[in-house]
Amino acid sequence: MEKKIFKLLNYTFNGKIEHTEFDGVYVKYDGENAVFGYTTKPQHARCCFQLAMHSKNGAFELTQKARIQTIGPMLDMSRGKVMTVAAVKDYIDYLAALGMNMLMLYTEDMYEVEDYPKFGYLRGRYSIAELQEIDAYGYEMGVELIPCIQTFGHLEQYIKMKEAVVPNDNKTVLLAGEDATYAFIDAELAAVRKAFRTNRIHLGMDETAGMGLGKYLKLHGYRDATEVYQEHLQKVLDISKKYFDEPMIWSDMIFDSHDGRQYNENYRVSDEVIASTPKDVSLVFWNYYHDTYEWYDALLTQHDRFPNKTCFGGGIWTWDGLAPNLTYSLKTMEPAMRACLAHNVDTVIATLWVSGNNGADYHQALPGLTVFSEICYLGEKCTHEDIYRASETLCGVDEALYHAISDIYMGYKGASSLAKGFVYCDLLIDLMCFDVDYAAALETMKKAYDVIDAHKDYAHREFFLNMYRIAMLRAHLLGGLRPAYKAGDRAFLEKAANQLIPKLLAEFDTFYPQFLALWRKSYKGFGIEMYTHDFGGTILRLKDTKAVLESYLSGELASIEELETETISGINKTWRSSASYISRMRF
Repeated sequence: MEKKIFKLLNYTFNGKIEHTEFDGVYVKYDGENAVFGYTTKPQHARCCFQLAMHSKNGAFELTQKARIQTIGPMLDMSRGKVMTVAAVKDYIDYLAALGMNMLMLYTEDMYEVEDYPKFGYLRGRYSIAELQEIDAYGYEMGVELIPCIQTFGHLEQYIKMKEAVVPNDNKTVLLAGEDATYAFIDAELAAVRKAFRTNRIHLGMDETAGMGLGKYLKLHGYRDATEVYQEHLQKVLDISKKYFDEPMIWSDMIFDSHDGRQYNENYRVSDEVIASTPKDVSLVFWNYYHDTYEWYDALLTQHDRFPNKTCFGGGIWTWDGLAPNLTYSLKTMEPAMRACLAHNVDTVIATLWVSGNNGADYHQALPGLTVFSEICYLGEKCTHEDIYRASETLCGVDEALYHAISDIYMGYKGASSLAKGFVYCDLLIDLMCFDVDYAAALETMKKAYDVIDAHKDYAHREFFLNMYRIAMLRAHLLGGLRPAYKAGDRAFLEKAANQLIPKLLAEFDTFYPQFLALWRKSYKGFGIEMYTHDFGGTILRLKDTKAVLESYLSGELASIEELETETISGINKTWRSSASYISRMRF
């Protein structure tokens, strides 16, 4: 264990290490030799991590005990970004180093299911053998692999394949009450049972919008959505008992206040809903949008009214652009974790999603895991400095770099997708749809660029420098083209056509190969084509824009219609894909 973790952390230790049994993490270092106390493999790995982190300051002694029994990330493998087996194994090493003991692979249709050949077809699905290999490695490192699947909604990619033997209610939700539906779910569960040794499973069941209102309505007439949901849930649980002892589901549909929000701090779940919810399933309260202890405390208090076990699903913001929003992750997850401690939540999941066909590399998001690990092991006394120190030890990201990587989001709240706009946004048609002060944005990005540039040994330095150069050029053009055109400033238009856009194109010529190399290192081939389309469309549109400006400057075009149109302020769109910045038809 020591050799593997020390190598991972680029740490050299020449002393002797004595091992003793300890309920938690114990490390004593006298300046030359060390004593490790632990019981589990992740505790052993965290001993290595603590030695690497603290030994540079001389002799020390520490004890830590996890306040949360089961903790680790959930990696989204279902939205066009499927990690290779080797990359997942590498990730498991990092989890163990932090003392984390669980990993979920979120797989909507990304695993093979016998007799359902279209399930995950051409999407990079895992074979059962691949999942077994990952599971075996996790077991070796003391990290429990827990399957995280879907058994009601979020199956739109599979439903699109039109495998006739699986009935659907609408474009994303299975058809409740049908024998064929439950035969399919049985096959799903049988498949993952073969792949994983755990007795726990996450059955999904979240965001089942429109259930009971599609084909179900035609077959059965209108029924209360809660009744449809609870009946389906019970049938799924009955099937899952054949394979797994400890099922869990996302709790949002049970807490649906029918006001457009999954969780409302002022909404009180009725006693009737509590009574009708099956008791033998854990409820995973998920959220990553709020930055106050009081909000998380209020929702956990509501969950405490249920006899069910409550788990928490937080998030590391990987799904809003090509850079992880570490700053917003810390801002939202620190109060969430403190609320989890207060409510004695014993299972915490740090979700890393991909959304809108664009997401940050999971290895680049590793610093975000330290919010979870350090509060878990240090409890209420954990400080931001503890989190930054752990991040720097884990992957070389200190406090300054931690926030510089995130500054492309300009301090906006999560789900703004703003960073996608700074990479992809059309220059003539203002699809940014944010009231961005481009001059202020340039100033912020320049400062972030300088911070990243100063970290010469950071593994992803060139990637983020290139990304920021693209973002700064685009901000300069987005902020300057329309005013220059309106003011008749031909000098700026000429500079844009002859210097700025060619420079931006040159940056993409460098950035895409960087992105592709990063992809090939960690992900399967399926999925890269979507990014290729977005980069390719962006590059062609930049060439078109250059041609339009040249035609206008030469007099061939009397006006530039796209720049004649006035923009409307206040259209702050969220949850946008990269493609929606390239074409208005993608909103």
